Amino acid sequence: MTRYLGGLITADETQSLPSNNFEDTSAPGIWTLSEAEMLNKQGLWPTAGVANPSTQIENIFSIDTFFDSNNAADDAGRTITNGINLSGEGGLVWVKSRTSAQDHSLTDTVRGASVRLSTNTTGANATGSKYDRVDQFNSNGFRYPNGFAAAQDYVAWTFRKAPNFFDIVSWSGNATAGRQISHSLGSLPGMIIVKNLTVAGNGWYIYHRSTGKAKYLLFTTDGELSSTTEWNNTDPTTTHFTVGSGGGVNGNGSNYVAYLFGHDTSSDGMIQCGTYSGNGSTTGPTVNLGFEPQWVMVKQTNAIGQWWNIIDFIRGFTTFSGSQTLGANDDDAEYVNANLGSSTPILSPTPTGFQVRSAQAATNQGGGGTYIYVAIRRAPMATQTVASNVFEVSSSGSSSPPPRFNASFPVGMALHKIIDQTTNWNLFAREFATDMLEVDTTNSLNTSYPNDTFDFTNGYNDQTTVDVDDISWMWRKAKGYFDVRVYDGTGSVTTHAHNLGVVPDMIWFKLLDSTGGFTRGWVVTSLHLPNATATNDTTLYLNTNAAEVDEAIMNDTGPTSSVFSVSADAHVNNSTSRYVAFLFANLDGVSKIGTVSHTNGSATAVDCGFTTGTQFLLLKRTDSVGDWEIFDPESNLLNGNYKQVLNSTAAQTTQNTIDTGGSSPANGFQIASGATTGTYFYYAIAI
Repeated sequence: MTRYLGGLITADETQSLPSNNFEDTSAPGIWTLSEAEMLNKQGLWPTAGVANPSTQIENIFSIDTFFDSNNAADDAGRTITNGINLSGEGGLVWVKSRTSAQDHSLTDTVRGASVRLSTNTTGANATGSKYDRVDQFNSNGFRYPNGFAAAQDYVAWTFRKAPNFFDIVSWSGNATAGRQISHSLGSLPGMIIVKNLTVAGNGWYIYHRSTGKAKYLLFTTDGELSSTTEWNNTDPTTTHFTVGSGGGVNGNGSNYVAYLFGHDTSSDGMIQCGTYSGNGSTTGPTVNLGFEPQWVMVKQTNAIGQWWNIIDFIRGFTTFSGSQTLGANDDDAEYVNANLGSSTPILSPTPTGFQVRSAQAATNQGGGGTYIYVAIRRAPMATQTVASNVFEVSSSGSSSPPPRFNASFPVGMALHKIIDQTTNWNLFAREFATDMLEVDTTNSLNTSYPNDTFDFTNGYNDQTTVDVDDISWMWRKAKGYFDVRVYDGTGSVTTHAHNLGVVPDMIWFKLLDSTGGFTRGWVVTSLHLPNATATNDTTLYLNTNAAEVDEAIMNDTGPTSSVFSVSADAHVNNSTSRYVAFLFANLDGVSKIGTVSHTNGSATAVDCGFTTGTQFLLLKRTDSVGDWEIFDPESNLLNGNYKQVLNSTAAQTTQNTIDTGGSSPANGFQIASGATTGTYFYYAIAI
């Protein structure tokens, strides 16, 4: 057992301790009581049932988009709060303008705030005007000064130092071949990026585990370069890497920095560095990572001319549109597919990795194209315990800068309705880019909504002045709560993977296209439907008021925590069509899906396990016809008498189905005594 002064730490707890914390003030493996208390306050001391934050990607990596108003007089700048502890743990912030030709700006805690490097140049450390680099590292993010350039959009990628994920080291060169540089990654590096800070003209020297110790790469369009001198023909270890005597990595009198990226293939690993071979087809190779990625950088290594393409799920890592790409080696603004000239995505995410989708040489040259990648797991990894982290309702007014609908998280799916008008229910999803589905119709994807963009970390839609009666209900993709899967039909029984991590308690299916005039409605399946069993599917239709029917939509096979099955029914599996599945789950204290029987004349209280009440309720009678009724804060579930009907375009109306005010229990909701006798299926979300 490891010990601290005043107590003992179990072996399991020792594994959760952050590396190197306070080990310079106490002997390695020993912490004083005050140091242990400080770690506990920072959320880093292991506590039973609480994971070390360093093992969860949301605490060590973030993608943030923001708008610079070009207000040079605003010295306060833009404070980006992303939950990443840079001032305490150290790390790197990599910023790039999305809308103009502007250098990449890399600022880290080793070289200090307001000191910049650019991956698209060979320049040395740059200081001076603060407007082109991060000028402050915080315990929950960073500050980026306003006034750097013309008003424009930016993306920032934040990498926090953490075991097996990322590390930063620096040294002074001595021109001695075979010099060993120690690191704290705690595992074999997957990629190492080295930069001379003193002498301009020395490029970025890059080691990747897939190219090996006798080759190196540069942040240029060159392929891999053969040389045994940069890494001294020596593989890195879990504690150090080796450099040669050249000016690019170890010149006498020059200072250097290295960024180390991990390669972790464990079940809860957060980063992988690998390789794949192109096939020149839009049905490109599928890369299995064991996780769904949120950030991928790809580079061809066996030919010249191709960029270092960076895509991420905030800016557009989808199935339906061209990937919004930035080149690490170039200052150009964001491209769709980095000049690939089509609307086909470069890559599409899968529940276990990604699939190469473009036939262009940048990512998928046939006949032997070889590519390296760095891929980072999608967040969040932690099971959510607070509804506001995964669900929000937003009423729209003026929003400048956007987004029009605000949330405290990256939105995965959104329902939208103008509640006081006769309008369709629009459903948007990050996987669709700016396309839209109508929940109250059988229509296929509509491409006429260019403003409904998802490239925000705090909501969606980039309109600035809109109707104040626009309401949007927003869900976040999160383990144990909600997931979205797009799949192609086969016409035969098929199993599809998902990332919910638990057995889905409800699934919505929708056909996305209308090949040959073929259309289908919104299918809802759940093992909580009154007549459903694990071996007998039953169905509701979200766009109608029809009662529950017995249909083998899921092949009379219950879903599991990792897959769901679909039958050959054309509603969910036509051989020439594409579909989407929205998966919902019961999450303790956050969401609840179930069925309740109600008898007219007495109220029926439903305990959802909540503590402060219900903020969203979807209710449907299953034993006879009945609308899909929605109750929420905007229609005053707690203090009023309004509802919306999901299967109708009608404006909101008064209701007598749910008790409100003091009659509404804090642990769930209550069906009013005057409601029609019947069996009701419900989906509730806590306040």
